[in-house]
Amino acid sequence: MKKIFSYLTFTLIIFFILSDLNTGYAFAQNLNNAFAQNLNNMEITADKAITIDIQTNEIIYAKNADEKAQPASTTKLMTAALLSLNKNSSDMLSITNTALNQPSSSIYKDYSLNLSSGDLISADNVMKGLLLHSGNDMATIIAEAISGNIDNFANLMNEKAIELNMHNTHFSTPSGLDTEEALNGKEHYTTAYDLSLLGQYAFSNPWVLNAASTTTANLDINDENSITLTNGNKNLNKNGCLAGKTGFTTKAGRCLVALYERNGRQILGVILASTSDDYFNDMEKIIDYSYEVKPSILYKNGETVDTEDLEFKLFKFFGPKITYNIPFILKEDVYQYFNDINALESKISLNADVNLWNLSKDSVIGTLTIQERNATKTFNIYTNITTKDLIKKNIVIYLICLSIILFIFLFVIIKIIRKKSIKKHNISV
Repeated sequence: MKKIFSYLTFTLIIFFILSDLNTGYAFAQNLNNAFAQNLNNMEITADKAITIDIQTNEIIYAKNADEKAQPASTTKLMTAALLSLNKNSSDMLSITNTALNQPSSSIYKDYSLNLSSGDLISADNVMKGLLLHSGNDMATIIAEAISGNIDNFANLMNEKAIELNMHNTHFSTPSGLDTEEALNGKEHYTTAYDLSLLGQYAFSNPWVLNAASTTTANLDINDENSITLTNGNKNLNKNGCLAGKTGFTTKAGRCLVALYERNGRQILGVILASTSDDYFNDMEKIIDYSYEVKPSILYKNGETVDTEDLEFKLFKFFGPKITYNIPFILKEDVYQYFNDINALESKISLNADVNLWNLSKDSVIGTLTIQERNATKTFNIYTNITTKDLIKKNIVIYLICLSIILFIFLFVIIKIIRKKSIKKHNISV
């Protein structure tokens, strides 16, 4: 009888422990009202601007970043990217009449070169002329060499823009010229955000990056034409500026896309629609800010982000129902940069799958996720309730249930033993 009792007790304890009592939990919270701080009051002349952390894709600073504007010669980053995809640096490209008729900035006209339609120029020299001098003639050479004409090349530009998720962008020219003659009734626009996507893509190409990071370059076009080009990006090689592309038209204002690196961290900045020659200082301001600013703490290390009443049966499929309030706790700070885009779009979600029979203070029970436009940050969720705590809180109930089960079991055993004894007695008589 003692052996039976011990076996039953051990079996019940194992059953309780191995009961897989999992409870799923999830919530979503919109962070529209989470940001009270407005950083658009930073004193820059540019009407539109943005900075992006290259490694994490986090938007750090934003000012009217989704408003459409003319990009001027920053357009040439797309033209340069397509050149790198379709030609080798050693390829020879033909100079066309259309290219020779392009207005300044134009290498042919600005340097009074002796060139004729049909003359050849290396693709590498075209790339340098495009990005250092911002040559409109170089952009046209590229367009006609790749697509045959400007319209077909514009279609190629827009296809690539869609591929890069530049949903608020439309290109009509390879140069960024926005005169009525150049546009011919077509639209040419982008946004600071879209241009940041293009900048990241273009500067990820070594050929484009090398040209855009070159201070001066010697171009030997032919025996009669040798010139030295100077990069129009005045910030180049200052305060960590690795590369950049400028732009200006009367409609567009001053524009600049620039890549910076400080202490191994790369940040890309975009300036659009600046009405002042101070746009280089504008870039320095938003870049300095982006390196110095600390992300705002949404939840602190050790903070309970939420609680949930979870219900379960003591014996998994039967028994009394018990409800516990389970806290969801962080073991690190949850952070995010303050800016208008994050304020409007970012969402936070918590997902948990709680096994009440496998809880410890070190076990991860879920994740808290912050979804931004192009960045996702995930943080582990813990609790301060352990399985031992649950058992201790309900030990009386377990003992009562165990006693009842044992009583019934013993009652049955005793009944069986008595029947066997009576049957044996009758047989002996």
